[in-house]
Amino acid sequence: MDPATISMSWAFVCGASGGAMNTLTGNLRLLPAIEIRVPGTSRLLVLGLIGNVVVAGVASLLAWMIIGSHEPGPMRETGTVAASLAYAGIGFLSAHWATAEYDKAVLRRAVCKAAAAPATNPETIEILFHASPAQVYDIVESLMPRRADHR
Repeated sequence: MDPATISMSWAFVCGASGGAMNTLTGNLRLLPAIEIRVPGTSRLLVLGLIGNVVVAGVASLLAWMIIGSHEPGPMRETGTVAASLAYAGIGFLSAHWATAEYDKAVLRRAVCKAAAAPATNPETIEILFHASPAQVYDIVESLMPRRADHR
């Protein structure tokens, strides 16, 4: 293999490791999935481990193509710690941005639901404060009054 291919592969692997680290921050599922939180609205993509790794690896690869492949120095060198950390950081941040967009969409839907819900007790509010975005939505969904089915 030529040095450029090795360097490019290393950038992808380091970025992918950053995406894997992002998965440990709360998105603990293996495969990507599409969720529909509110029927009739847009679908949400949950990246999971594989999605985080792919997003992060591609982002690091793009960074390598833009910066590293044209410049001499640490970003081009395959084995340097600085380059490895830079690509892992790029991967982590890009995967984190993608999962933050999912969280933002879920929280936006939860706030809309909460605005329509009746008053909530303080214990539930405390639970909501510490819950993940998906848990917040599910808790708010459970607060909504249900119509009795009269037959």
